[in-house]
Amino acid sequence: MSSRLCTCSTYCSIVDPGTGIRRPGALVPPLTYQNHQRDQALNEATQSLHRQTYGQAPSNTSIPGPSLLQNLMNEVKFRVKFMILPSVLFFCNPPTRNETKIFEYQSVDPIPNPNDGFFALSHAESSNSTVLTHESHCIEILRTLSNTAASEDREQLEDLIKEELYAIWQFKEREWNRQQTVIADGADSDHAGISHNTGKRFCFSKVLNG
Repeated sequence: MSSRLCTCSTYCSIVDPGTGIRRPGALVPPLTYQNHQRDQALNEATQSLHRQTYGQAPSNTSIPGPSLLQNLMNEVKFRVKFMILPSVLFFCNPPTRNETKIFEYQSVDPIPNPNDGFFALSHAESSNSTVLTHESHCIEILRTLSNTAASEDREQLEDLIKEELYAIWQFKEREWNRQQTVIADGADSDHAGISHNTGKRFCFSKVLNG
């Protein structure tokens, strides 16, 4: 089947990190094109929800209104419902034969920057986009919650978001350890990510099904 030109702003029409120039798009297989269009629609839906959330939540909110928390929960549900995890992750600093590194988790207190530190994923690889976007949204929600007064609803949502972040980092850790093992066994770094599927599901599925 012939490739199709995809101009989605999620994967294809993005800013090249090397030149700073936005790419016009990319030729992708038909199935990839459909997946990109689905993700683009999902991003637009969650961005709309996010605008509603911030529009309804003035700074230094004394009591977190139900509409704010509901919008935040809906934003996460949108993403988790349609999320397809990648089979391979690409690190900015991939494992090497010369040095064995133990994966280090970020801390949630204070609220971290998304995808920060030595074990960061490359933004140039489209297969990382699902994890990077999900992590960024979770941290953004934590920052929103930090500007609302304490309540039981806020605490529950905050705990679930932190669980989700730990699941993301665990997913990264498992892939890091797998690639490090493959490298140690003699494969080169360009082929360390081939034929891998963790089957990991993020824990927010419990919110959808529970």
